[in-house]
Amino acid sequence: MKMVGYAYVGMPCHIEGLRKLQFVAGEKFAENVELIIGLFCRENWVFSCFRALIEDDYGVSMQEVKKFDIKKGNIIAHKKDGSKIEIPLPNSKPFVRINCKVCFDFAAELADLSIGAIGSPAKWSTVIVRTEKGREFLSGAEKEGYIEVKSIEEVKPGVKLIKKIAREKIDEAREEVEKRAEYGFDIKHYKTYGMSIDEIKALAKDKNFDDLIDEVIDAGACTSCGACSAICPENILEIEYERPEVKGTCPEDCNLCYLACPR
Repeated sequence: MKMVGYAYVGMPCHIEGLRKLQFVAGEKFAENVELIIGLFCRENWVFSCFRALIEDDYGVSMQEVKKFDIKKGNIIAHKKDGSKIEIPLPNSKPFVRINCKVCFDFAAELADLSIGAIGSPAKWSTVIVRTEKGREFLSGAEKEGYIEVKSIEEVKPGVKLIKKIAREKIDEAREEVEKRAEYGFDIKHYKTYGMSIDEIKALAKDKNFDDLIDEVIDAGACTSCGACSAICPENILEIEYERPEVKGTCPEDCNLCYLACPR
């Protein structure tokens, strides 16, 4: 069977990078993405630190864990033997990735479909339809019998909880942005909200990877999405230890990495 396109599933910050590749940078290969599914995301953790929390503080090897859930203010580690441990979510706060603290998007607002557990009862997923393409895909999946669909208005806690968490994330991110500004770090993407594509292109006109280091990477805003690496015409940008690194000499007058960066 011939493939006609790709479906992309990612966190809100990664989807921001893909959308910039599609609509701002005009990257051709990104046009082959037919459907974008975004996952609800409040925050993520530095893996090495999160592993230390689980193994050192709670005495559970990561090899023993089948899956993690977050429910009612706790991280729940489901072990392979059927038992589970509950870790209060505030205990993980010191290990949240620094870039997550300046992210404003909880519910993947740039996706075709946004999906998460928040708002729905157990064994159900909340799905937010954001584009006509997303609506067509969801309707087709229901028609073919792959999924069962009901209105979120029929269940609890419903939309109210989603909106509450989304607002909390925005407020916390804004507070963090203002705090970093006091130390001389301006968070670039915060200033571009509401700008047109032409305005964003003009802003990036004379920028390069050095500016990306100063304004995004060293400012603690890089999401490690890989958009800069994907668009680099010389293929000299690589993601190492969750940080973009140059493995060569950037061509003169090239601003593509800066233009494609979602942050």
